[in-house]
Amino acid sequence: MSEMRTADDFWAAAKLLGEQIAARRAADRQAQRDARNARRRARYRANPPARGSRSTAVIVDDEVDCEPGCRCAFVSFPPCSWCENGSGDDN
Repeated sequence: MSEMRTADDFWAAAKLLGEQIAARRAADRQAQRDARNARRRARYRANPPARGSRSTAVIVDDEVDCEPGCRCAFVSFPPCSWCENGSGDDN
């Protein structure tokens, strides 16, 4: 006949099985990460981001005299009445 197994033997077997399951899950997660990163690298190689800066140049005309609160110098509209007569009324 076979020997009697104790509770400690069962706990040791359960611990070993838990470690095996954890190792298999970790390997699966790492494989998913590697596949996802490979897809990202392939997308990046197929469509790389634009090089250089995409700054917008703002041209300010120094010859335009405006009141400090007016924005006529920054837009392409004719001067407002505040800039024309200094009264601040648009009517």
